[in-house]
Amino acid sequence: MTDVKVAGGSVKNGMDDVFPSGTALTLDGGDYDVNGFRQTFKSIEFGPSGGTIRNGTATVGELVIDFAEAAAGRPREADLSNVAFSAQAKIVLSGYDPSALESANRIVLLRFAPGGAPTSLPPLDDSVVLPKGWSAQASRACLRLALETGLTIIVR
Repeated sequence: MTDVKVAGGSVKNGMDDVFPSGTALTLDGGDYDVNGFRQTFKSIEFGPSGGTIRNGTATVGELVIDFAEAAAGRPREADLSNVAFSAQAKIVLSGYDPSALESANRIVLLRFAPGGAPTSLPPLDDSVVLPKGWSAQASRACLRLALETGLTIIVR
């Protein structure tokens, strides 16, 4: 498996599927420029400096989120406006620890860059079991885990 990390600057496609579909993409302060071509990634993860996909749409099978960083109050910023999720896509919480939810009423997993909220999100991976009363919720500003209160959009 190939991994691609863009940490500043830009990586630009010059043809369809430059990287194999098993490639994990990490954006940490850089841009991935699809350049109008087709590209499928196994997963996408955003580092502390975030990043964006430009000039086309990348198809992704997993949205990987660093749960420990989010639980510590350091959610990543993501622009998912040019990300299409495959039919079987899942949200994967790396380092998921349900005990972190005991002392909180919500944890912001990702903040969406202005205009960077996705039109839809895949469900949480089956390995993520939320305590009773908790759900994954999305708004135009963020994706969070929260105790069910108020009017929200539930991620399905």
